[in-house]
Amino acid sequence: MNKVSDSKTSEGRQAVIVHASNVEGGCHVKEVFLLQIKTSRIALTILLSILTGFLFALFLRWSFKLRKNFLYEKVYQMRDATHFLVCNEDGTELIENKVEFKLRNWKNNQVEVQIGFKSRKLDYIYHNQKEKKQQEESKIKDEENIIQNSQYDNSIPYFKAVEYPICEIPLSQMSEKQYLSESQVSEFRKEYGSCEKKIEIPSIFEFLIQEMTSPFYFLQYASVVVWFMQNYIQFSVIIISVQFSITIFNYIMTRVSLLKIKKMALLDHQVRVFREGSTEQGQLIDSKYLVTGDIIELEEKMTIPCDCLLIQGELLMNEVSLTGESIPIPKVSIASNENLPFNYDSVDHKKHYLFDGTVIFQTKSSQSSKILAKVVRVGFTSFKGQILRSILYPRPTEFDFVKNSLLFFIGFAVLQFAIYLARVPKMYDIEISVITYFYRLFDTLTWTLPPFLPIFQSLSLSFALMRLRVHNIFGIEPQKTMIAGKITYMCFDKTGTLTTNGIEVNGYFDENLGKMITLDDLKQQSLESIAKSIHFKLFATCHGAYLMNGQLVGDMLDIEMMKYSQFKLENSSDISIKFKAGFQDTKLEVLQMFEFDSSLQRMSTIVRDQGKKYAFLKGAPEMVKELCIPSTIPSNFTEKLNVLSLKGFRILGLSYRELNENENPQAMQRQDLEKNLNFLGFLVLENKLKPDTADCIQRLKEGGIECKIISGDNPLTTLQTGSECNILDENNKVYFIDAAPCSNALRSKLVVQKVENEHIEMVNNSDEQERSFEILDQLIANNEQIVITGKVLDYFEKTFQMMTGSETEIELCHYSHLFSNKNKNTKLNTETETLKSFNRTLEEKLILYCNLIVNTSIFARMRPEQKRRIIEILQSQHLRVGMIGDGANDCEAIKQGDIGISFAAADAALTAPFSSNDDSIKCVETILLDGRATLTNNIEIFRVIIIQNSLKFMGCVVMMEEAQNFGDFQFTYLSFFCGMPLMALLAISRPNKKLSPHIPDDKFYKLPNQISIYSQILIYSISLIIGCIVLKAQPWHTPTYTLEEFQGVFIFRKEGALNSIVFLMINLFYMSSGFSYFISSPFKLKIYRNYLLSIYLLAYSIYGIIVIARPEHQIPDFLIYKQLHDKYDFMGYILLITLVACSSAIIIEDFIIKKFLIFKEFSIQNFIHYTKFKTAVKQ
Repeated sequence: MNKVSDSKTSEGRQAVIVHASNVEGGCHVKEVFLLQIKTSRIALTILLSILTGFLFALFLRWSFKLRKNFLYEKVYQMRDATHFLVCNEDGTELIENKVEFKLRNWKNNQVEVQIGFKSRKLDYIYHNQKEKKQQEESKIKDEENIIQNSQYDNSIPYFKAVEYPICEIPLSQMSEKQYLSESQVSEFRKEYGSCEKKIEIPSIFEFLIQEMTSPFYFLQYASVVVWFMQNYIQFSVIIISVQFSITIFNYIMTRVSLLKIKKMALLDHQVRVFREGSTEQGQLIDSKYLVTGDIIELEEKMTIPCDCLLIQGELLMNEVSLTGESIPIPKVSIASNENLPFNYDSVDHKKHYLFDGTVIFQTKSSQSSKILAKVVRVGFTSFKGQILRSILYPRPTEFDFVKNSLLFFIGFAVLQFAIYLARVPKMYDIEISVITYFYRLFDTLTWTLPPFLPIFQSLSLSFALMRLRVHNIFGIEPQKTMIAGKITYMCFDKTGTLTTNGIEVNGYFDENLGKMITLDDLKQQSLESIAKSIHFKLFATCHGAYLMNGQLVGDMLDIEMMKYSQFKLENSSDISIKFKAGFQDTKLEVLQMFEFDSSLQRMSTIVRDQGKKYAFLKGAPEMVKELCIPSTIPSNFTEKLNVLSLKGFRILGLSYRELNENENPQAMQRQDLEKNLNFLGFLVLENKLKPDTADCIQRLKEGGIECKIISGDNPLTTLQTGSECNILDENNKVYFIDAAPCSNALRSKLVVQKVENEHIEMVNNSDEQERSFEILDQLIANNEQIVITGKVLDYFEKTFQMMTGSETEIELCHYSHLFSNKNKNTKLNTETETLKSFNRTLEEKLILYCNLIVNTSIFARMRPEQKRRIIEILQSQHLRVGMIGDGANDCEAIKQGDIGISFAAADAALTAPFSSNDDSIKCVETILLDGRATLTNNIEIFRVIIIQNSLKFMGCVVMMEEAQNFGDFQFTYLSFFCGMPLMALLAISRPNKKLSPHIPDDKFYKLPNQISIYSQILIYSISLIIGCIVLKAQPWHTPTYTLEEFQGVFIFRKEGALNSIVFLMINLFYMSSGFSYFISSPFKLKIYRNYLLSIYLLAYSIYGIIVIARPEHQIPDFLIYKQLHDKYDFMGYILLITLVACSSAIIIEDFIIKKFLIFKEFSIQNFIHYTKFKTAVKQ
């Protein structure tokens, strides 16, 4: 776990590296820079803040970069540093104070003062072995400049999170019952924290201060002040009231979310702890007061309050919060002869480890002794604490919508400012005051950057989560609903996701792999022969099923295998016996068990059968073959395995060996037991698809989603599942790629086989790497169906490590230039130019590797970290990728995905943005449908709010012709009674029932969207100008060219004929823009299915037409100019101009732009992706 981060940054400075620890979870610190706060700059900050009315202090608060560069400078000596710039692996940066810690050095047992910092609930300590050595020799010299990165070199300065040194102390020492004294309890609480996980919930006052001093609110405050000064009092009061109400609502929602997290963190119950001076019965304390090193007593049904090591007794644990599956996991105490330190990655050591938040199913101890455990990780350093940290500090989401919006606003602002400048001469002619120039400029800024946009986008996301809840899908990250609208690749786990959790035993093959022995065959055998069969002894004992309250519990595979054996399971009071199994006169006792591990792909047990002892092992056939004596493997092993796998069966390899008298079962290590085995045959099981899996996958493919399977199962079995569920076309050939040792056995090679009509044909078995690469190039160029195993990923990763000289996986971010849109054709279209250089460069091999991942449909025999790696590689190709799974081995991939979906209703599911209470993958379709609808809703809201602001701006520009402007109520009506309800109703639009092969286009800076927005602005602006010209041509109209005086100040007139017609026309323009921008097919239901929006548009449009045709029917506060009340002919012309403009905008948007520009753009973006599935869909 001593991975060292890269120390190079874009700023080119040298950083202190950070060693990864076992307590950071998914929130890693990458590197740390030394900073010194500038005293002179603090004084200057105070002065500038006072001179600017504390505006400069607010700028420092708003801008991290400004604060960092203005207040701090980099230093190279630790003693000069006052702060640290903490760079996290998720890309975030924090400035933390330099802190002194008093920590005990476990090597010399001395308490030492050490330098470090606190960040995101953890403490980090600075380590400098060279400096310590100099201090010990009393030769203190100037500290050297911070040195560059080095691999696993502790002589180089580094930071590391504080953790209890469980990985440095021998397990035998950890198992000793050393009770803590009161002084040690106090010391350890300061060093490693307490067991309590404090979730701070801000008070409403703190929240209001935090929120209402943000840049967004200060823009609102400035706007309100300007509007007040222009006598728009009613509008200003309402907008402040609305903003305050929304802030209170956000506080309530934030508080509810934090209370849920706090409830998850809360585990405050009485625990019996043994400390120095306590009685034999110990003392009861609240679990939040536990510290590392405490020894506690465990009882059945107890929830573990922190991470512990079991030092006495045995347990069956329910680790549903870890794995998502409520199955019993056996835990055993540390043996007295285990002298190695604890290793978190060791399968053998995990059997001693108890995770925070897991529940005890059952306890077992010898001679009625207590079940004892030693506390090793508490608070936010524990397993559950790390989950909480990942929730409190989520990885920042790269959100294209915001970036695209900002790019549009740049051009929009330039246009608005140009129009403002064009009207400056007119403002000069009507002799406005100097301050009014500023008012008009500030109004231009406000209408360019609409302050209500974030509000209605958040509202749209909230409605999306509510819609998903109706389908029993729960989301914890609202922004992910919009990202779901961009997903084009979806990855599926196999077992429990595509297939049912239930499994059936079809039969087994003996060691000769002849004929499968089925249930019918067993009926013809005597019960005595079954009881004596070595196969059935393995079935009865090599599993993780347990008897609890008279019921078998555990993994379904293990339960079905146990039932198949016909043996009866029995619990044992003897701690040396895990469980017993009996049938007829045969009595078996399981003495030792090594649990199934996904990385090892096997499990094993030691069984006593009267006077004999056996080692039984089951697992992946390929793995079993490697562990068996070669002479025991039948010649038809591979052929039989391939035939069975291609039929979709799940195959387990079986093996055993008899132990000799010198081998002690209790003391045996896993690596010693699992070798020199005798092959025993295959167990054949069938794991059927869920009833709706194939139909769901077909609909996803028709919707342009490329589906992939990422599984830990057998590749040919997974291949068959892919064919059955329509991910693969079963009528076309499939290429199966694996890695195998070369002839010299010193390195690996790629093996390519063709699978067609249940026959396997070798394509390439050459040791020559370039030959293999040329075949891969050809398969990718021909868009063939490809299946690869985890060994292929290992092959490429090891190749990269050899070429780079690194022992860690290659970081794709360092090669992002290879995958930029600029080089997209080079990356994907390898059919244009096959790479034929014998010695390929690292970049060329990396391109081939990524191409292979993108074009592969089935990934099998994948370890959890490989599942995550596949998602990461797909994302490096600028693809939006989703992942759905149901087990602990899927969690890393789920978290890595742009969206992650889990079925598990457990703590682990909280790390997934979406969790479904149903076990059907239809939830994927539901989330993607709603994602596209939500993204479309936000696109509509963006366009509509831009049009609304543009209309108010252009209305003011036109009315300036007669020194007029909107009245107070008119502004209020347009914003709060006309515009806001329209955007809110757009936000509730529901998704379509069927996915289409299109993605909503939120690239507002691209030509189709530019034409869409600016065409409406142009049409409406021209109609306002025409209306003004028609008005001026009326003989009864007397124009006004001067300002009116109000309380000694000259202001724009808020009544007049031009004011009235502009206001009335804009009312209808609001409605027509909402109607024309509504996007139904293919993303949402038709507009008439949004009943509230339809009624609103219809009612307001009818009323708007009536008021224009008959102004006397106005709302009194509209202040429609009285001279217009009887000018029916003129108002008829205005109505005609308005309706022509509305009709033109709708026709151009719906029948030209959407049909020939926007959706054509959608199709171009998805053409290559969609045509890959076109043939399969038709068939």
